[in-house]
Parts: sequence; structure tokens; C-alpha cells
Amino acid sequence: MAITSLKKEDHDADDLARLATCGRPTPWVKVRLLDDDLHEVPRGEPGESVLSAVAGARLAVALDYIAARFHAPGLTLATVAARQGISSRYLQRLIETTGVSFTERVNELRLQKALALLTEPHDRPRRISDIALQAGFSDISHFNRLFRSHFG
Repeated sequence: MAITSLKKEDHDADDLARLATCGRPTPWVKVRLLDDDLHEVPRGEPGESVLSAVAGARLAVALDYIAARFHAPGLTLATVAARQGISSRYLQRLIETTGVSFTERVNELRLQKALALLTEPHDRPRRISDIALQAGFSDISHFNRLFRSHFG
């Protein structure tokens, strides 16, 4: 099993910037070491976060894909998994190593986009429903509940 370090100090500013835009409030992704069958393997040094090289690469590609396409209402775990040629369950388990689920990640990205659209100045009024749709939500009631629970 090949292992690559995901310690912050092992990456340059471009890597950190890419990871910071993946929808997490912190600039670093927390992961667990998994073997090829996705069973957790004990860590080496305390505080060190690692994945197999292949799993880490797949996770990075998936997070990039999600970050680039979160505003598409039809974005699903199955879509992202099919794009990589892996099963939905395998991708789900990879994403869960970051501490959030696929749905939580997509909702966070969409809520942040909606907040940005709501707070930027415009020369004409816009409807909340248009902003929700532009952020990727297809159900306005669902958007309202999430927005209220997330931002108060």
C-alpha cells in the first residue's frame, strides 16, 4: 500500500488554496488512513493524516469536481462516482474521511454561494427563489430551511 502524507507542511500554497475551496470552514482536510478495502488503519505519528496514494488522488479529484459543479441542481454522488469510474459507496466512504458527507459538502457550498449572492450589491432587486436556484437548490422550501438553520 502506497501512502502519501497530507500534512499541511508537505504542500505548497496552491494545494492549500485548492483544499480551502472545497467547502470546509477550515483550510485543511481531515482524513483517516484506509487500506484498499476501505478499512481504517491506525495512524503512524499523532496528528498525521494519510490516505493511500490512489484513494487520496480519487478524493482530491472528487472534491475538485464537486467544488466546480456544486451549483448544478442534478449533481449527485452517483454522478461524481460515475465520472471517476468508481462505485457510489466507495466515493461516499472516501468523502466521509473528511468529516462530512457528500450532501453536507454540497449544501455548504450552495449555502455559501447563496449568501454571497444575497450580500453583493445589485442595481435591481432579486427574488430569493432566483438566488436559491442560481446556487443550485431546486426546492425553495428546502433552501429556506437549510439557510435558516445554518445562518439563523
